[in-house]
Amino acid sequence: MSARMGYSSRLKALLQQGRLDEARLMIRGMAPEVLEEELLRLPPRSALALCSILKPPRLAVLIEGLSRREKQKLLSSASIPELRGLFLSLPERLLPELLNALPSRQKHPLLEKLPKNLQKLLQPKKEWPEDSVGYIMSGNGVVLSPRDTVAEALDKIRRDAPGKDLVYHCFVIDGERFAGTAALEDLVLAVPEVKVAQLTEEDCHAVPPEMDRAEAARVMSRYDVQVLPVVKDGRLLGALPFDDVLDVMEDENTELFHHAGGLYGDNDEGSLWGEALRRFPCLLLCLVTGILTTGIMENYEEMLSQVLALSFFVPLLIDTGGNVGAQISVLIIRSMGLGRLENNVLGRVLLRELLTALLLGGAMALLAAGRSLFIGAGGQVTFVVAMAMVCVVVASDLLGALMPFVVKRLGFDPALISGPLLATIVDVLGLALYFAVASAVLP
Repeated sequence: MSARMGYSSRLKALLQQGRLDEARLMIRGMAPEVLEEELLRLPPRSALALCSILKPPRLAVLIEGLSRREKQKLLSSASIPELRGLFLSLPERLLPELLNALPSRQKHPLLEKLPKNLQKLLQPKKEWPEDSVGYIMSGNGVVLSPRDTVAEALDKIRRDAPGKDLVYHCFVIDGERFAGTAALEDLVLAVPEVKVAQLTEEDCHAVPPEMDRAEAARVMSRYDVQVLPVVKDGRLLGALPFDDVLDVMEDENTELFHHAGGLYGDNDEGSLWGEALRRFPCLLLCLVTGILTTGIMENYEEMLSQVLALSFFVPLLIDTGGNVGAQISVLIIRSMGLGRLENNVLGRVLLRELLTALLLGGAMALLAAGRSLFIGAGGQVTFVVAMAMVCVVVASDLLGALMPFVVKRLGFDPALISGPLLATIVDVLGLALYFAVASAVLP
């Protein structure tokens, strides 16, 4: 046993050090089952290196013997060029299943790098939109009949389950009609003579293929299930397993963070031009904001020259307004993402935020007024700063709460207005309100 572990450690060290010729000599003549054991012991990067030194026939046998989860672990750290080399080394019959093991963030860039004949073979059918459940559903699973006994069902599972990740919930089909799911744990614990129909759960939260994949992820999270059957007109089309839903949630969170940082569009991996194009719109928006704010200040140049203390509080007011708007927009967008808010609650949300904003605005106004008195800005300027602070906080809070509903009603992702875009609007609004209050109060 110790000799075997020493052999594995030696192979791992050679692969990590890039000494591939020596590693190739070590595995020459190794039995397929032993090679598979060695592969599963290696970390993903070393496992990829091992695959790169195998001849195509031997690599095909190795990949074919891996389960879906093992394939996902192997491919988890692979770059697009590495994936392309792997796909070009394997026979075409293995490629669809291998592609299905990839998260969606890797599938599309990989397809673009493959030859046209492989793209045609692997390109998903356009029957369902890319953001739908039907586009990402899996087809592998164990199918049982309600008339099967538990003993017969377990025999089917033993025969059909290897390599299938949906074994924990078997699909019960009565003729062509989808009847429900049967949990593996129920089958294992049941008496062998019991019929599968008695263990079938009809309320298994089946979803239609047209459903948005993010909504399906929320369904799975809400009901804490491991697989969602995809059913249309009473027929089972496929299933959405938990690991695919994790990919969906990761994609959604990545998109949200990108929007919050002002990054729009797809990432063109390895392209400086593509990365610059993603970042330029947000920077252009900030430039436009700067032009608008300087224009507003230029319009009130005479007032600023007479009451210089007003300029001291410009950063304080617009920063406060930006932070308030960002806070409430994140809360609203997060609640929408979890399915807790619908369009018909807009009035209740705005009323609640109005009261909250008045409390926050009053507290911030007292602090800003204290700062104004401390630097000796005078009673009139202090009153202007306090009133403007209340107005800016209320306006920013209501705008930050309203915008996600408006954007969603227009058919866009509410996350688009988070981050720099909302902050830009709030900055201009806050500055305009500040000088409007100053114009009304000061002589």
